[in-house]
Amino acid sequence: MKSIPSRLLKDSCLLMTEVSRDKWGKPVYEEARLENVCVQVGISGEESSLSEGNIPFGVLYFDAEKSRPAGVDFLPLKQVVTFGERSFRVLSCERFCFEGRLHHMKVRLGRK
Repeated sequence: MKSIPSRLLKDSCLLMTEVSRDKWGKPVYEEARLENVCVQVGISGEESSLSEGNIPFGVLYFDAEKSRPAGVDFLPLKQVVTFGERSFRVLSCERFCFEGRLHHMKVRLGRK
């Protein structure tokens, strides 16, 4: 199966992974720049019992062949993705494989 076309992998973003907490309980992050990814962001118009108004969300596509750096792991609730002026928490990661090899990952993003 062919990789995701390069014309769709035009975005870059910052991935911050929580590695520890300081003495006040504030997260300490390690940063990595993701290149050749596809990020789609929007606003959910649904209201929930947790909040009033719109909820920011997004999806990040990471191609196993073309996206960089290679070998990135996405850790739900332990990572933050910054794309443009907006930051999102990694909520989940689906791995899509073909013939036993990773093809791409679909990462769901939500309110930080």
